[in-house]
Amino acid sequence: MKVYYLILAVMISPLVGMSQVVEATESKEEVYTIVERMPEFPGGNKAMFEFLGNNIEYPPKAKAKNIQGKVYVNFTISKDGTIRDVKVLRKAHKLLDAEAVRVIKIMPDWIPGMQRGEMVSVSYNLPINFSLTGRKKKNKK
Repeated sequence: MKVYYLILAVMISPLVGMSQVVEATESKEEVYTIVERMPEFPGGNKAMFEFLGNNIEYPPKAKAKNIQGKVYVNFTISKDGTIRDVKVLRKAHKLLDAEAVRVIKIMPDWIPGMQRGEMVSVSYNLPINFSLTGRKKKNKK
């Protein structure tokens, strides 16, 4: 019986690749979710977080109303590193959602993902947290 499972695993393993195609665009281009080398922001994650920190402008109306939350954004990093198809997967508030999309759209080109030695388009998810820090604390009596 163990031999049967081993043979079955060996037969199925070629069908399960290191990549996963999530969708095809109108141009019949495959968009992957997982590839051998994932796309990278120029300078790495640290540089990406610096970029986000320097470019996110907390919406004044959201700040005035103490609106906070995490926006989950999905976008595609094309074969040439450009960003396209930006959309919000999980909303926090319309003001925060719009700001998250704006900042993703102004990102510089990424280092594209690679699969089998070729550059490919990859779908990428990024959570962006909007948090008001340094708020005044109420005095306890």
